[in-house]
Amino acid sequence: MLQTSACRFEQCRRDWTGSGSETFWREDTDIGRQHSLRTKNKAEATPLLHGRNEAHAVPFSNLQMTQEYMVAADPKTTTRAWQDVFDTILRQMHGETQRRLRIAAQDKAIPELLKLPLIETCAEHLPSAMEVGKVSTNVYLRRVHNFALEVSWLPAPIIPKCQWPAGRHRKRRAIPLDEHTRIVAAESNPERRSFYELA
Repeated sequence: MLQTSACRFEQCRRDWTGSGSETFWREDTDIGRQHSLRTKNKAEATPLLHGRNEAHAVPFSNLQMTQEYMVAADPKTTTRAWQDVFDTILRQMHGETQRRLRIAAQDKAIPELLKLPLIETCAEHLPSAMEVGKVSTNVYLRRVHNFALEVSWLPAPIIPKCQWPAGRHRKRRAIPLDEHTRIVAAESNPERRSFYELA
């Protein structure tokens, strides 16, 4: 056992093949579980182990460090909001597809979300908007979320694919004959009235 410090995670080596080529692992001393660090190089394994121990010891500080690394790679990380994602996608689309996304961006369920920086978005924000919105709100938020992931504006999914909420359709009902008669009588467009009568 190669102990780095009196921390929760310790480093060990294993040779599963018997070839004398040992892979580095980390062991969780609290529960005794081991995970491969997927490297045979100690210089690569040690920072991975230290990173895991630091993340466990000071999770908030670790989040701040992650944000600093992201800002160094992309200065707009802290200010890029969901509105920027919508705008970027809109510039890439044309015709009817662009029109539908423009309407989705005006959805009354997401005005606060559009102002929210991506890096500050929590797992509760998206479902909250979807509960207020319609099925289309769910569909378009998923598309925008996936786009932000693909262009690396999000470091990780806010909602994992398998946990994305299913769209809930509102209850539908049949129209009684008397209501249908009133609709037909009120329709001024001859073509539409004929269609309603046929229906």
